[in-house]
Amino acid sequence: MFYTLENAKIKLTINSLGAEKSSIIGKKTNLEFLWNGDKTHWRNRAPVLFPIVGRLFNGVCRINGNEYRMDCHGFAQVSEFTALSQTDNSVVLEITANDATKQVYPYNFKFRVAYQLDDNDITVRYDVENTGAVDMIFAVGAHPGFMCPLVNGESFTDYYLEFSEAETADILCVRTDGYFEEGTIPFLNDEKIIPLHYDLFKNDALVFHKLRSATICLKSKKSGAYVKVNYAGFDYLGIWTRADAPYVCIEPWTSLGDYHGYNGEFIKKPGMSVLQPGSVYSVNHTVSLYE
Repeated sequence: MFYTLENAKIKLTINSLGAEKSSIIGKKTNLEFLWNGDKTHWRNRAPVLFPIVGRLFNGVCRINGNEYRMDCHGFAQVSEFTALSQTDNSVVLEITANDATKQVYPYNFKFRVAYQLDDNDITVRYDVENTGAVDMIFAVGAHPGFMCPLVNGESFTDYYLEFSEAETADILCVRTDGYFEEGTIPFLNDEKIIPLHYDLFKNDALVFHKLRSATICLKSKKSGAYVKVNYAGFDYLGIWTRADAPYVCIEPWTSLGDYHGYNGEFIKKPGMSVLQPGSVYSVNHTVSLYE
């Protein structure tokens, strides 16, 4: 089922399968900002990541000595969400633990994704509620792909990423198989701008940890339309595309995928959140459109 939210500036469509954004249209110029899911490059558009971010080494996680198997980025992206509430400019979608989720993730939970339009902003809030009797371990993240180029007649290399603050930052080491490995690589030296070219992604994503900036923009050197993502509250930021693909993913994460060879406990993975019984964890990011 698809839900459509709309205000004077934005028309947002959301798929109940995965609570995934399906379309983001700027109404001033009827411009589509979201990647279209063309399977030639990448079949997804904006997956919601829960209860893991990234890949488990050999697909296995260990919780209290027991082994569970989960696909990359977790099961929320393939789960059918139910709408708890909807207005013209907001919707709240939810999944809860069931027999199928407990085969791969032993906790009792409610996981909600709330979308809210306000002027030219889309706020996406994730609420994780521990409905069980033991501490719950999880991660959450966003994986929206944005058209790049946004405007017809432009090319990928006409675009750049711009942080809100000058950054001196390393990127984490990512292998071509998607796992991390120890160490970091110097990347930014008191810089705000990353000019886009496909060689940046020859291994996989660019992954940053605890940047000074709270926002990043995808902008063109030739036209005025751009998108801004506010990821305050997320410790990690991934930026990713595939060779010759006309999109860029800007991905706020609370945690990381596994390091190559990792066989430790789930709770020991970098950035994992621990939620006590009866508690609720909330985090949000905002996508702003400019035409």
